[in-house]
Amino acid sequence: MRIPVDVMYGLSAAVGFGGADFLSRSVSHRVGFLNTLFYLQTIGGLGLLPLSLVFERSLWQASDPWIFIGALSVLNLAAALSLYRAFELGVVSVVAPVIALAPAIATLLAILGLGERPAPADLAGIAIILAGAVSLSRSAGLVRGPQPRNARAGLISAFVAMVGLGLLAVGAKVAVVSVGPISTIVILRLLNVGMVLLAAPLWRIHLTRPAPAVWPAVLAMTVLDSAAFLAYTTGISVGSVAVVSTLSGSFSAITVGMAALILKERLSPVAYASIAAMLAGVTLIIAV
Repeated sequence: MRIPVDVMYGLSAAVGFGGADFLSRSVSHRVGFLNTLFYLQTIGGLGLLPLSLVFERSLWQASDPWIFIGALSVLNLAAALSLYRAFELGVVSVVAPVIALAPAIATLLAILGLGERPAPADLAGIAIILAGAVSLSRSAGLVRGPQPRNARAGLISAFVAMVGLGLLAVGAKVAVVSVGPISTIVILRLLNVGMVLLAAPLWRIHLTRPAPAVWPAVLAMTVLDSAAFLAYTTGISVGSVAVVSTLSGSFSAITVGMAALILKERLSPVAYASIAAMLAGVTLIIAV
């Protein structure tokens, strides 16, 4: 059985995002969601910058949609802030599935706006994965685990992140085709770092250096997130946005599974069935 490249990249992104978002809970609880975002964007952007200069500098043209890419960076920052605020304030097993519904928006926009026509088997797999994610988000309320700081605020932030990430998933296709997968990540992240630095004095935001004990988690989270983002941008450059975004969105199953195994959060039988449904949808996309 030959696995299509967009499926391979989508699944790779899911693994990376799942591990990174699980680690983000530990980091954001110690240094706050804004510091978590700042260091992830800074380290990730600067780390990939040399690669973009070596492999993709020749792709850059004055006619590229730089203003559009700049607007994407604003959307990316808003979605990322909402995402990490959700993980800081909410329950990881609740907010992760909500955020994972972003592919529903991305799939719809890819079909309507980009003219994608996924195969019937792909559409069926996408529908099963999204149904599993919806079921998982509904059943996650039965999870018993560490008490959240503000469950309602975390859930609202998760919904904002869901919409922003869905729009970003489709908009990134334009940037990737123009300036390359690596450069897209670098531009988005470094512009985000600049915006945070400019806004910090105005919003009275205090960026603090993480304690030495936190750095291993920060670096591991950044590596996983950057690798996942690169897998995603590369995937949509060669394949379907609908397929790649949906498969990458299945990271919620990985995040929830890690929360159950490591944080001892207890899932309901419905949650396990939901995860199984998501895996069945992935299998359908791969097998047909």
